[in-house]
Amino acid sequence: MEQKSKLFFYVLSVLVLTHCGNQAGLTVSRRPLNGAVYDNDSRLDMKNVKDPTILFLAKASVALIASRDLQQDPHREDFFSLLAPSVGAQENLCDGERFEDQSSAAHCSGTLIDATHILTAGHCVQSQEFCNKLKFVFNYEEKTGASPVDSIAKKDVYSCKSLVSPAYVKDKTPDMAIIELTTAVVNVTPIEMEWQNSVSEGDSVFAIGYPSGSPKKLAQGQVLNVGAMYFRATIDTFAGNSGSPIFSDKTKRIVGILKGGALDYVEDTEKSCNRVNICKESTCRGELVLRTASLKNYFEQILPKH
Repeated sequence: MEQKSKLFFYVLSVLVLTHCGNQAGLTVSRRPLNGAVYDNDSRLDMKNVKDPTILFLAKASVALIASRDLQQDPHREDFFSLLAPSVGAQENLCDGERFEDQSSAAHCSGTLIDATHILTAGHCVQSQEFCNKLKFVFNYEEKTGASPVDSIAKKDVYSCKSLVSPAYVKDKTPDMAIIELTTAVVNVTPIEMEWQNSVSEGDSVFAIGYPSGSPKKLAQGQVLNVGAMYFRATIDTFAGNSGSPIFSDKTKRIVGILKGGALDYVEDTEKSCNRVNICKESTCRGELVLRTASLKNYFEQILPKH
């Protein structure tokens, strides 16, 4: 998905892949957003997810957050304060839109694939210099009975040691990045990749990530079609979800990495604010997912032990 406007120099490198039809009374927002909701909004905060397997997998999810958006908490030595605006303010959402009061801190999503390596989308981290400006944050999520997330425990924050994979070049390299962290992640089980050709039209899949930069969420959908390198699926993902692992509902393994999709929001011209883009039936082409099965040889050249 495209990056947020406060990373404008980085946004320009990302392709808006598809466009959805307009809703009645609404026009497509000119803002560089992409993603969508397919029929009904499936996004769930992790505190509302009941499936123990999904909750276990979600522990390995990581938010890519700009270092500048994490500042020392003035009241707690072991915490950072989040400086990012709310999703509503960041995206100019109309009153009543879901998750409008939550933080928009995450710029991309990723997952832990071994003790020291993160997998994300290539367009999320295109250089070592950019990697050095990010923090890799676990447990950025809403807690049951707690107030909205405004701080992060320092123990959950990791730094970039190196961009292990070649820098992403559009149309020349796979949209995948592997990041080596400065220290090993503790108390988190890495996620297994699925290297077999195991995705078919109609399969149920789900994503774990940070839509519009908000705290960790589950989104579900179905595979629409499958190509040699990519497949498309009706997953309710947004900007900030780029790099999200896409799991097979059947195997609970990663079968893809989210690349991009349809527009996130459309403009309500009467109220001069944005609303979630609802894709009905065939009005959107689906979110674009890079298949892990197409990456096996490339991946093993970078991390042979996998």
